[in-house]
Amino acid sequence: MQDRRKTPRKLSDEIIDVFDTNRQQPLGRLVNLTTEGMMLVTTGENAPDGIFQVEMVLERPHNGRDRVSMGIESLWSTPGNAPDVRWTGFRIIDLSLEAQEFVEDLIREWRTDFERP
Repeated sequence: MQDRRKTPRKLSDEIIDVFDTNRQQPLGRLVNLTTEGMMLVTTGENAPDGIFQVEMVLERPHNGRDRVSMGIESLWSTPGNAPDVRWTGFRIIDLSLEAQEFVEDLIREWRTDFERP
């Protein structure tokens, strides 16, 4: 499968939970992130083309902030290694300039680039 990303992915250096703010429930846990999208470990089914308003909640504050809000669209979902666990890819579709700068700073601070074997 060809990787169509325009920007490199970074693996999360910390635990970051992502919450669906419309449903007021957890959506998943961040695995990797770019300025254009993210992959989460999720539970349950997330249909492709689903639109979510989410809040990423960081384990520890970065530059005085511990959360960032954005709109995302689910692009794909595949089964994980455990029942009810899925790997789900999302595209960021709505992000304020302030939130984008925060995400860029966070990615810059993380040490681990994602490399395909």
